[in-house]
Amino acid sequence: MSEDHYTLLGLRRDASLDEIKKAYRQLAMRHHPDRTQNNPQDTEIFKAVTVAFATLSNPERRAAYDRLLATAERRATKTRAQRTRTTTADRRRQNTPFGDILEEFFQGWDGWPLERDDRVLEITLTSQEAKMGVTVPVDIPWKDQCPLCQGSGLAPFSICSGCRGSGNTHGSRRLTLNIPSGVASGTTQRLCLANNHLNIVVRVKVR
Repeated sequence: MSEDHYTLLGLRRDASLDEIKKAYRQLAMRHHPDRTQNNPQDTEIFKAVTVAFATLSNPERRAAYDRLLATAERRATKTRAQRTRTTTADRRRQNTPFGDILEEFFQGWDGWPLERDDRVLEITLTSQEAKMGVTVPVDIPWKDQCPLCQGSGLAPFSICSGCRGSGNTHGSRRLTLNIPSGVASGTTQRLCLANNHLNIVVRVKVR
């Protein structure tokens, strides 16, 4: 069950304690194992609404849960914005000096400063490699949506155990970049990779 506690109880975020109690009593009665002959689905719902009530009826727990929920929603909004940026990058890719690189690049910084999820990857080439062009295998830092909680960071009974509430998993993937001939030292491009929540900035250095 991926619903947040408020949705699970059918409540607004500003629900009063009396409304929380009323919603819990109705759902607990409807899905109680004694009433449903231990139906597995109803038992799971009963457990979830019990945890939701225990959280929302306690002021301190509710405040902590609200903060976690707000963080998850901000993260989801940022992910949607990153997908929009990737779409923009697709339209501009043909104009970049890295047009034949395996993955998708777009020119320059487009007015965006480095952000928390930006990672700078420096590739060092010899002068001969820069002149002739070269294929370079690179390990790309990878931040993906947690498959257990679908990026919410939440589980029915607590925070997600798979990502510890962050909503993301971390690792790396190896890709091959085909760097064209004549690339100049200091050339910087942003690498847009589908499903990677990190923004990879590639910088070429010629020694």
